[in-house]
Amino acid sequence: MLAKGLTIREAIVTNDLPNLSILTSGMLPPNPSEVLGSAQMKDLISRVREQYDIVLFDSAPVLGITDTAILATETDGAVLVIEAGEVTRKALKIAAAQLKKVGAEICGVVLNNVDVKRDGYYNYYYYYPYEQ
Repeated sequence: MLAKGLTIREAIVTNDLPNLSILTSGMLPPNPSEVLGSAQMKDLISRVREQYDIVLFDSAPVLGITDTAILATETDGAVLVIEAGEVTRKALKIAAAQLKKVGAEICGVVLNNVDVKRDGYYNYYYYYPYEQ
């Protein structure tokens, strides 16, 4: 969209789900960090915030790539998505520190690919005190 000078309406991918609009990243530019930190990107984020109730960005992993940290500075918050059994506590702490370093607000963590029948996850909720 930014590279071709398209409007938001022209760049939106149609789908069958009501009240869901999707804007894909398109082709990877040679300089993604520069594009994400550009005035054009800031303007795009501002415009989509005006037109939509909720705006979500699905980005690359935080570790090893600066793109996500750059993008996170322009959002209201970041949710770290980690894969069970694959991401170490140390890596999670480093990722969180990188986001905090640039001033990003971490809103939460999603743990995916959990095998609930392995390592004591099964029926875990029966033993964990529930609080409201």
